[in-house]
Amino acid sequence: MINSKNSLLTNLFLFGIFIANAQQLTINETISYINGSLAQGTKMSYTQDGTLEYSYFDYTRKPSIWKHHITDIVQPTKVEYTSSKWRVYLKTPQGGIVVGLHTDNGDKYSAEKLLNALNYFFTLAMKNVLEQRSYDNDPFAPGNYNPHATSIKSTLSNSSIPLEKQGGVYHIDVTIGTTIEKFILDSGASEVLINQALERKLINDDILKKEHYLTPALYRIADGSIIEQRRLIIPSVTIGDFTIENVHASVGAGNAPLLLGKSALDKFSKWSINNLTLSLDVIK
Repeated sequence: MINSKNSLLTNLFLFGIFIANAQQLTINETISYINGSLAQGTKMSYTQDGTLEYSYFDYTRKPSIWKHHITDIVQPTKVEYTSSKWRVYLKTPQGGIVVGLHTDNGDKYSAEKLLNALNYFFTLAMKNVLEQRSYDNDPFAPGNYNPHATSIKSTLSNSSIPLEKQGGVYHIDVTIGTTIEKFILDSGASEVLINQALERKLINDDILKKEHYLTPALYRIADGSIIEQRRLIIPSVTIGDFTIENVHASVGAGNAPLLLGKSALDKFSKWSINNLTLSLDVIK
């Protein structure tokens, strides 16, 4: 018979090995994947000011470069077959073709993978543009008018929240709605992770709704591989005396362990693990 400690370690091995310490794929990593897929002699780059650059050889085999701001290009939605190759076309809002991207062999399967990577890149890039515009004080600017802005509610400015140590990992009580679950405190995870069972319960409790779901994201996991997971915004998460509003989270497969990651922890101005008192010490 498997005891509870061994059962926990088994779950961590089966699920945590690819979820714990998962980091959302960055813009640079996504661009690197795209460049590894594009036909030889073509390359894409992106700058922090939102400029997308593409270098290629024109029909005379002369090196050429075009530059467009990411907001001047429509996010691609399909692959198209032209000139004996499957391509992904980047277009202007008016429908004009900026460029047609394809892989070396030009087959449909590789073009669809390229389309997925480009869509994911556009999602990250547009988020980056909004963040860059956050200096705008206009209350209706995209970076300021945000119904999902995060805040922490509490009558306390700081506190020590009890932790439990099991199998070498820390657990913390997390309340979502009327549900209290023990989450693993994982400072290496970029986001809070819930599993499908908890997701279903929160949907049944009318806490998670359609409008809380975001574009799925790609994550690089501990073994170096990349997985896609659903993403959503949990309206509120309570730990100790602190309620954190609008917490970004991803959904792990099956009964994956519940992780309290940096999308919640980093909302505090300061936090640390106190090994002496076995607590999470936080400052609002």
